[in-house]
Amino acid sequence: MTIGSKMPKNSRKTGKNMPVKAYNMAILDDDSAEINMYGDVLMEAPRDYWTGERINGMYIAADEFLEDLEQIKDKSNITVYINSGGGDLYAGLAIYNRLKELNGHITTVNDGLAASAASLIFQAGDTRKMNKASNIMAHGVAGFLFGYYNLNDLNNMVKQFEAGNEAVVNVYAERMGVTYEEAQDFINGETWKTGQAAVDIGLADEVIETEEEDAEGLLDSLINKVSSVYGRQNSAVPAGVPQVANIKKDGGKKVKTTDELREAYPELVAQIEQEAADKGKMEGRKAERERIKGIEDIAGGVLDKALLNDAKFGEQPMSAAELSLSVMRQQASIGADMLNALEKDAKNSGADNVKSNPKNAEDDDPDKEDEEEKENEIKDLVNIVNGTKKGAF
Repeated sequence: MTIGSKMPKNSRKTGKNMPVKAYNMAILDDDSAEINMYGDVLMEAPRDYWTGERINGMYIAADEFLEDLEQIKDKSNITVYINSGGGDLYAGLAIYNRLKELNGHITTVNDGLAASAASLIFQAGDTRKMNKASNIMAHGVAGFLFGYYNLNDLNNMVKQFEAGNEAVVNVYAERMGVTYEEAQDFINGETWKTGQAAVDIGLADEVIETEEEDAEGLLDSLINKVSSVYGRQNSAVPAGVPQVANIKKDGGKKVKTTDELREAYPELVAQIEQEAADKGKMEGRKAERERIKGIEDIAGGVLDKALLNDAKFGEQPMSAAELSLSVMRQQASIGADMLNALEKDAKNSGADNVKSNPKNAEDDDPDKEDEEEKENEIKDLVNIVNGTKKGAF
């Protein structure tokens, strides 16, 4: 059962302003619950100025969070996973105080970042766990000023900042096991700590070790993989696969490697491997059907039936895309052969040895030839006359 879960991707199509929350609460069993907090911390959800509707976004609204918390507050074990850059101081303090007053055991886990107000929420855990690759950041109260202020306004603001810092220091001092003065020095500026460094100064209780897993971690991982084959939740395990809790209850020994797991529980490992192998076969058959169907869809455009048959059932079967590429290459090769044959025929025809005649077409005009002949006769007569005149002198 989940509480405050995120809106499904297609829910926007309904036209309703369904809330998207940056946290998720899940009831695991009768005694346990889990909270995932990923987003900025605000006192209340922001709303559209004109319509008054809630604006969706990645923020943890304290008013909504505390209302949803009522549904799991009686659980004996609550694990809170945090990845947040912080936000509103008093929203963070409200969530911190409410978590701290619950009767069950609270475990807070820093998944990536617990900064500012989120670092306060992290301190609410009876057990506070840091990952080796997670950061915690603490600092004093800060605010944004915009507008005009008189001296009294500024003095009042200073008092508010001092009160806020006092609340923050009280939280850190209590959880770190140090004096108020020591914790006060801690929030001067910003203090960043990673993994073991946060444990060393009392901001966390332990670092999560991931290098080795015990039997529960290994079995959980394997069972989850098999469960995912069937599209089930982690709590639903295929028939015949025993729950981890049952194995441990029956006196199962701890193992730290998959080989030791195989030796300790050979039947379980064999069943899990068989389930995975059967799933692989099913996926393989599905992929093969899809491949053949893709080829059938383009078969009408493939003239070379031998190529088509090889694509389906040959020693190197093809996908529809690979077959299409082969057909294109084949057509390109045929076109190149045709061009080469045409070029060869042209050379063999002797057309290259035919010389062009530079004489102008107008030189063959018979009328022009007659005119030129007449002009030559006139020139001859003129020369005769001129010659006679020259002889008279």
